[in-house]
Amino acid sequence: MSANNTSNSQNNGNGAGIIPRPVEDDANDVTTDEEDGPGQLSDSSLEELQDNDFPAYFAERNGRLYPSEANSVYSLPVDTPEQERYTVNHIMLKRILGVDYQGATDSALTPDPTRSRRVLDLCCGNGKWVLDMAIHAPHAQFVGVDIVPIATRYPPDNVQFELLDVNTDLRWDNEHFDLVHARDVLMAVKDYDVLLHEVARLLRPGGQFLSVEWSNQLAVHISFPGNIEDIAPATVHFFDTVHHILAELGVDIDGSRVSANVTASNYFTNTNIRQIYVPVGTWSQNAQMDEIGSSFRTALKRMARGFRQMFIDYGLSNDEVDVLTAAFIQEIQMVDGLVAFVHITSAERSQAIRPFLPGDVSAEPAILISARVATTAYPDSKPWTPPAGWPGPYETPPNYNLTVSVLVDGSVLASGIVNAVPSPDDNGFAGWDHKLPFDLSKLQPRKEHYELDCRGVMSDGQAFLAKSNLTYLPEPSSGSVTKMNLQTGALLVQEPAGQGQFKPIFPIGFYTQFDKYLTNITVLSKIKEEGFNIVHPIPPFSNLTALDAVLDEMERLGLYLMYDMRWTYRNDSQVTAEVNRIKSRKNLLLWYTADEPDGTSDPLDATVQSYNLINTLDGGSSGSSGYHPVSLVLNCQDYQFTPYANGADIILQDVYPIGNNVTFSSEWGTECTPDFGDCGCDNCKGSLADISDRMDDFLQRFWYNNWTNSKAVWAVPQGFGGVQYWKRAPTGREFVAQSSLSIIHGAKGLVSWTDPTTDDIKAHASRFAYPLTHNMSSFILDPSTFWTIFGPEVGIEMSVWIRPDGSTLLLATNTEAEPSMLNLAEAQIGRTLFYSTAKRSEHHQTWLFEDGCTTAWSTGQNSTASVRLVDTILHFEAYGTVAIIYEPNPAGGGKNGTISPAQDRAMVLLSTACLIFGAYFIIGM
Repeated sequence: MSANNTSNSQNNGNGAGIIPRPVEDDANDVTTDEEDGPGQLSDSSLEELQDNDFPAYFAERNGRLYPSEANSVYSLPVDTPEQERYTVNHIMLKRILGVDYQGATDSALTPDPTRSRRVLDLCCGNGKWVLDMAIHAPHAQFVGVDIVPIATRYPPDNVQFELLDVNTDLRWDNEHFDLVHARDVLMAVKDYDVLLHEVARLLRPGGQFLSVEWSNQLAVHISFPGNIEDIAPATVHFFDTVHHILAELGVDIDGSRVSANVTASNYFTNTNIRQIYVPVGTWSQNAQMDEIGSSFRTALKRMARGFRQMFIDYGLSNDEVDVLTAAFIQEIQMVDGLVAFVHITSAERSQAIRPFLPGDVSAEPAILISARVATTAYPDSKPWTPPAGWPGPYETPPNYNLTVSVLVDGSVLASGIVNAVPSPDDNGFAGWDHKLPFDLSKLQPRKEHYELDCRGVMSDGQAFLAKSNLTYLPEPSSGSVTKMNLQTGALLVQEPAGQGQFKPIFPIGFYTQFDKYLTNITVLSKIKEEGFNIVHPIPPFSNLTALDAVLDEMERLGLYLMYDMRWTYRNDSQVTAEVNRIKSRKNLLLWYTADEPDGTSDPLDATVQSYNLINTLDGGSSGSSGYHPVSLVLNCQDYQFTPYANGADIILQDVYPIGNNVTFSSEWGTECTPDFGDCGCDNCKGSLADISDRMDDFLQRFWYNNWTNSKAVWAVPQGFGGVQYWKRAPTGREFVAQSSLSIIHGAKGLVSWTDPTTDDIKAHASRFAYPLTHNMSSFILDPSTFWTIFGPEVGIEMSVWIRPDGSTLLLATNTEAEPSMLNLAEAQIGRTLFYSTAKRSEHHQTWLFEDGCTTAWSTGQNSTASVRLVDTILHFEAYGTVAIIYEPNPAGGGKNGTISPAQDRAMVLLSTACLIFGAYFIIGM
């Protein structure tokens, strides 16, 4: 609604009849509350409080209740009259704008079939907005926080109220919420910029911040002559006094400044600003607005009386307060044309991807900043002199801020405060990654990348410089685009038709023989039916007509292409011909160049030269990215990793430990040591643990080279045997164990060597593919999940991915040829997962692929039994694997849906899916 439009068309049926009957105002009695009427809005939650709650949360002063928290800056009461005023304001705005502010929350709350949407309401008061929104968006989970417990203790299942001070660090992990709502919070906030920093931390990439605040002074409607100082001097004096006192307390309640704060914070993008007015009184000649105006005038009277204690504490006498308040109340009773302005600011949290396209201008672009503090000198690292008191390794250091500016051609593109709090790491400390949003519209899309100069200054004055680049490409004229999420390493794709929204994909498939196999294109339908989403045809492709037929059929079926140039990647003319031939394919996912260049001692610069050429041909430029990432596979553990890996975005590892004598070469008749011999698996022990070690080695080298946010690791599970070094092929269960271990240790894609394979492997791989791509990947590729590895415990390795709402993926594999058991309590998984008792989910899905999978809940009849993940005992047969997805109970773990700050962060975990290969589990009851 604009400032000069009060037509009732804005109602749209929202809240019709909800505004309480306006209370008759009495201009002759401005000293008591009776004329405001107590009954219409008296649904106060104070009635739910117990006697012992009052001294804990409230302080009584002159007949009014205030927060007992000593550090609170909130100057109004929190008792029933004040809650009624809050309710009037809520109903009023709901009547004008709807509970969702005319669709302002739609983008953040669009249902997601893979997870629950999460909403945080700051300074929720009596929780009216949360409760209404919980009805409006029943698929979402809502949390309201306030410093006093005045919201209901009996909320619906998708609502939870907690006691928290918004001036402190909030308890949730990074990227927890899809929407953070802050209405009427200014009077309770000591430093709004600090609050915005915390909001940005809590929001997922693309998440929404929604602020609703009032101006700090009433105004005169445009249809009335004059200005507020002349028409309502007592009103101006009243609010000037309020603002002067609050300013001395460090509080700024001018809602018109919020949008500037949001923009200046550099945490957000796509900022939208709206301003509406609310009439004071019944002068508008519109029945609905007069009803709203009358109720609002009553609310203003209550607010004025609520400031009485603040005025007295400041030093005004009782008589001075009476005169100040009475003059204001009488003036808003008598003067027509007064309005209050409401400022609505919405903005979206930034995200970091590569490459950017013009369509990303409104898609929250950001630059990732890694402020790492280490005890080891790494490439491109800069020396830093720590202050006195800096702890040693494995100890928690204090906070240090880095003021960062990112410049392009001498102009600031992004800036902000980066927290250089490190976390323990084997080599010292690894700092958090921070996203600095920027305005992509300031740049023009082009083939050449933008050079970035990053400048950071520590709080102690030490300065640091770094360089990077940014790829912002024009929209391609044909073909597809594959982006990479730089936080997770996940690939983002459109449907193979090359249209629609970019979504993360977990690729799973095989290197696939071309001649005499793929050339029978009916094989592709089978591959699709088996649940695989990527095909890697193995060259050479001597018959290009047959190749086109295969690729056409893949595109029709929706199978992504990993295009292999292993035999030609060092021949520039051949690469040019092949890239130009393939790049317009709508299902092209990525390029593949060198196949084990470390094993064949290819020239150390060969992969980089090919990488630069491919990117130049594929819409980008040398040294930057094109429309599709480039991949290669490395065979050795530690031979020239950096120069070879420098020529790709995705590095695959191909440890093949099964059926192999790793100490004596059957091919060469020699021993194999770290310095000599070739046994087909470099520096291997001959167990599945070799896969874990190689994944960890590669990711550690990423960290060392500062590639953590620019490259990803995929795995090549062994799917063959009976040739060369390998006397047998893996069993199907061993194949799944290889795949699971790779994911446990960070793989973002699986492409096995080779297809055709054994029936046992293909069957197990197919059974693994569906839940991986449809359920597990939504955890593995989610930038908001907390990922941690447990083990190895008695040969069992396990990872958990925990979303901010507590939903959890557990993936565990027995790496040994003997049965084993894992008690999650003994593995201390409870240190990571918090739990309590709640109703069991009745909508779980179960995938059962082998006999012997038993689940306690599948036969239990007690629908309210306690289900605690930490009580689970996992039983594994040889090379068994189990994957379990747990969902949180939306009601929360606190008493009556409320969690106090003193309570642990409780979260109920209920099983909704299981994937079993040679294992079973029992949940303690």
